[in-house]
Amino acid sequence: MEIVKKVFIILVLLLISSCSSIENKRKNFQKIIALVSANANETDLIEISKDDVENINYPLIQVRTNDVLKHAVMLPISNRNGYTNFLSGSNQSITLHGTMITKTNGLNANLISLEMKLNSPLIKKTPLTKWPLTSSRKYTFITPDHRFRDVFVNCVLEFVKNEKITTLKNNSFSTSKYKEVCNNKNIYFENFYWADKEGFIWKSKQWISEKQVFANLTVLKL
Repeated sequence: MEIVKKVFIILVLLLISSCSSIENKRKNFQKIIALVSANANETDLIEISKDDVENINYPLIQVRTNDVLKHAVMLPISNRNGYTNFLSGSNQSITLHGTMITKTNGLNANLISLEMKLNSPLIKKTPLTKWPLTSSRKYTFITPDHRFRDVFVNCVLEFVKNEKITTLKNNSFSTSKYKEVCNNKNIYFENFYWADKEGFIWKSKQWISEKQVFANLTVLKL
């Protein structure tokens, strides 16, 4: 845990290095540390405003689950071949490919990989008019006896409605809400995505575990 805190301190110093004054650096350092170090087990949600993130020059996401992780603000720590690793100050981490969560740590989900077509609009930003209605994917989980378990599902995507969402405090905008029904003979679940007209997904609710754990992911800053 101490190593994680040191990594975050280094990251935050880099993120605010462009600030114009030492006083601004100090204030933003305190602000960002407070955001990313919030207790992930508390049930009260953190309200984040534009002012809280305006001097952060990297993507910033918020993740909540219906299980052990109640909320976490995460910063990117690496990016390779389209996969971005995000880390919280409480040592939870996820890997994103586009908007899709492909790996988790500290979320009680045991997801280690997700495979789907690379041209999926859930990975590659695509105008809504070109979103395909059907897809398939493979989830891989690690089991308690350290084996790998593959879960194959077929999915059907459907438009639900136009909906305003709030990503930051007092910052609402219009999106299109889509529901994705995925299943095989043993499993059924529903994912949800909120995208702007260009196809960028600002918010999603994703299945990440056979124990019916879902992650709510919100993009706070690009």
